[in-house]
Parts: sequence; structure tokens; C-alpha cells
Amino acid sequence: MGPLLIVGGADRIDQTDIYRAFLDNCTGGTEPSVAIIATATSDPEDAFDKIRTKLLSAGPCRAALLEISNQREEWKGGAFKREVLDLIESADGFWFTGGDQNMTIAALLEKDGSDTPALKAIREKNLRGAVIGGTSAGAAVMSDPMICGGETSSSLFSLFGSGKWDSDVALGKGLGFLKDILVDQHFDMRSRMGRLIAALNRTSFKYGLGISENTALLVKDGVFRVYGASSVFSVDMRDFSMDGRRARGIGISFFEKGDVFSADRGILDLRDKSPVGDRTVLSSLKPLSTGVFSPYADLRNFLARQLMDNDESMLESDAGRSSKYVTSYVFDPSLFPGESVFPALELRFHKTNGRTEAYADSRGGFAVVDVELEILSGNISFSP
Repeated sequence: MGPLLIVGGADRIDQTDIYRAFLDNCTGGTEPSVAIIATATSDPEDAFDKIRTKLLSAGPCRAALLEISNQREEWKGGAFKREVLDLIESADGFWFTGGDQNMTIAALLEKDGSDTPALKAIREKNLRGAVIGGTSAGAAVMSDPMICGGETSSSLFSLFGSGKWDSDVALGKGLGFLKDILVDQHFDMRSRMGRLIAALNRTSFKYGLGISENTALLVKDGVFRVYGASSVFSVDMRDFSMDGRRARGIGISFFEKGDVFSADRGILDLRDKSPVGDRTVLSSLKPLSTGVFSPYADLRNFLARQLMDNDESMLESDAGRSSKYVTSYVFDPSLFPGESVFPALELRFHKTNGRTEAYADSRGGFAVVDVELEILSGNISFSP
């Protein structure tokens, strides 16, 4: 596998460190040639223009649209447009745009799931060092299988057998540039932790990566380096187990710009962050609400501020595992219309002695390593 730059989506034009990292990992020197693959969108010219502008904001390059989305008929029997393969062969890097990842799969894989000539040529260039980048749908296709859709609440309820919905996590054939790891995107903004956990449980994969918006992960030589404005979450399912109405052993970490880590060796470099230690900053009671009205509604801030950067006397205790934890809840009455008692999940995020650590820098950057998530399935009643 050659270098990959995986972007969580909604990348802004001023997020130049992401595009600079892409250009720096192209193989063409000071003005690399970039082939932009806009198969995921119905307006490839517009997608091409936007990505080209963003790349040029980070440095000089020669960008060209790789028009392969409507040439499937010409590939039958080995006949395909020579200029497509010529452009691939001359490219120093490849960029997959956002849109619908299923459209990219339809364009680049044959009906039997094998590689089209274009995809085979892209893989060969990547193995020779040409970087492959992708944002949003272009990030999803990095895995095989890939996550095609789904929402967190219904995906987690399905994990416990509490029904099946159209919004349950869906998996399909991906391009598999990244081996044995599932990728999800728009991660914290769209609360996709639950669907990534459910997706991992349905595969043989033990490791997943959730990439937030305006954030990128460079994967090179087995090492992950974070760029951009937000966080990359890792999910480790090696110790995962389910016992009736309880799931445990879900390891969660998150990293930010400049941090370097790997799936098998953990932390490699946390920039200039230092351990948080036992300092008391918030002294904040656990929230009595959950979701948008809770003090730290997104997962990054919930783990960083409520769990790690807080007075431990304010946390719940689990003597059996020598841990402190904070709690949030998942319930969705709309999935169970007409019922006054419906399934609910209690999410316990454990800070375990000897494993869980937090690191911070002077600019507000934060990294949290080895939180354990435990999920308890029960019921809740609501009567207006």
C-alpha cells in the first residue's frame, strides 16, 4: 500500500495544511500532476474546479479531470480509451471527490467486483508511491467493505437485536486502498461513532477510524498523522465482547493536528502535548441531560472535558474495574412509534487506571487515549 490522505469532508479552502500534505506526498517534484476523480458526483466539472482551487491554494500543481465515470461500455473485451490510462500513468497523485461513494464503486469496479483497467492502473501507481487522497465519499471508498450509510441510534439498537430499520448501518464493496481498517467520515459532526462500532462488529476488522470534518489523516508506512482543524477517532475492538444486554471492551482514542499514532503501536508523537495528570479544571457535575442540551454535546468535548479534565469526585465509580466513568444515553422514540416503553442504551465511558491518558497543549489541543466504552441495553418510558 502506498500513501493515502483521507479527509473527513466539508474541507474549507483555507485548510491549506491538508492540501499541502497531499502535494508534498505526490511523486512529481515541485509541480506534481494530479488526476481528480469525480465519479461520486453528477457534476464532475464543478467538483473538479473546487478541488483544483483548493490544491492551488496550497502550492503549484497541474490538475486534470480523470473522466472515467461513463466509459464502462468501452472497457468490455479489454477495449478502453487509451487517454484514460495515459493520464493515470502520468499522474503523481489521485484525488477522489465527495458525493455518493456508491457511484464511485459503480464506475471503478466491474459487475463481478473485480478491478476495471483504470482502477488496476491507479493501484499500481499507488504501490509505486503516488498518493491517493479523498474527501467524504472519497474517504469512505478507502475501505473494503466500506460504510455506505446508516445512523448511529438505529445501528446501535440493531447491535442488541432491537429491530431493523432502513437507517441501520449499511456495508458494501469498497476499493480497499486501506487494508483491514474501516473508515467513516463527517464523524463527530454527524455523531457516527455508533454506526462505526456496529459496522466493525459485522466484519472481521478490529480497528476503525472516524475522521471529523475539516480534518485529514495521512497514512504512510503504517503510521497515521493528523492534519486540519478537528479530531481523528480510533476505535479498537480487539477486546470487544457482548454478554446479553451489555457490550464492553470498545477502546476509543482521539488525536488532533500534528499527532502521530499507529494501530499496533499506539502513540508515536503527540506534538507538544503534555499529560493532563490529576489537575482539577472543571469540577463539573455529570450532565442531567443528554444530546444537544448537555454541557458537552459532541464526543470530543464530552471525553476531553467531562471525563478527563474534571475532578474525579464528580465522576461515577466502578469498583469492579477500578474505573471512573461518565454516562450518556441513546433513545429514539421515533423508531418505536406508538410505544410508551421503548429500548434505550446507556453509554458508559470509562477512565481506567493505568491505561486511559489525556494530553493537552497550551493552544487548547487535546488527545485522549484508551477510553473504554461499555454499552448497556435497557428500556425507558416517556409519558407526556
